[in-house]
Amino acid sequence: MIGRWSTMVEGAWRDYEGPMLFGAQQRRFPVRCVGPIVAAGFAIRPGGWYGFSDAPADALADRLVPIAPGRWNEALRWACDDVFDHEQTFARLHQVVREHLVVRAAAADIVSARFERIARVDPTRPVTEIAAEFGISGRRLDRAVRQHFGHLPKTVMRRSRFLDMAAVMRGLAVPSADELAELRFYDASHLNREFREFVGMTPAQFRRTPTPLLTPGLEVRQQRKRADLAPHAPAPWLADAQPVVSVVEVPSGELVLPRLSVSDNPAGAQGSAPQR
Repeated sequence: MIGRWSTMVEGAWRDYEGPMLFGAQQRRFPVRCVGPIVAAGFAIRPGGWYGFSDAPADALADRLVPIAPGRWNEALRWACDDVFDHEQTFARLHQVVREHLVVRAAAADIVSARFERIARVDPTRPVTEIAAEFGISGRRLDRAVRQHFGHLPKTVMRRSRFLDMAAVMRGLAVPSADELAELRFYDASHLNREFREFVGMTPAQFRRTPTPLLTPGLEVRQQRKRADLAPHAPAPWLADAQPVVSVVEVPSGELVLPRLSVSDNPAGAQGSAPQR
């Protein structure tokens, strides 16, 4: 990340520099930027959490931690040596992430991978029904999801319903798949409560507030949903069939960004490789 930035931790602003690991985040995450700033990063899907962390996801829930000095830290800095060169940055990030996964050799968690897809495409399903489908106990499902998503299964499903509604508001709905998103909320009071829970604002405030980190994340999530449910439908987030550029350039000033990430992880684990 280029530029000065800090986050609110226990009521005080804390400055950060260098590669960071964003843990599972449930609520909005206040970020103060003095810039302009540019950030590059990658999302960690829940089933692959242990490819990047020795600690379970719930141990880092609602936290972010610096990536310790060493080979991995240096590789991320190299990847973002010229973050304004988008093609080079993404190519290098792709390279160093794949190499890191080979070194760690952590197997993907099948339960979490299956649960992630259900949360993305059918977030109204009862958790007990999902556990029965997987042939495991509710307690085992709770444990697996906490370890890889950072929160309990019910929280994951609840947040997924919120993300569907947020995508509709941002004009990113997948045709047919998201048409009934608003009907998942009992009434306006219920909708307001969920938006205050996850982004600390009302739906009306959310419509008016720029979300330069959340919106690209919603686009990525909707791409996955479209591949699952409507592969031939038009992609509303693309203009003239051009790919989305995920390097975010933020103007100078103080921003309060939603405490959300780019995956279906309710916590939204995200690895970030800031620029020196």
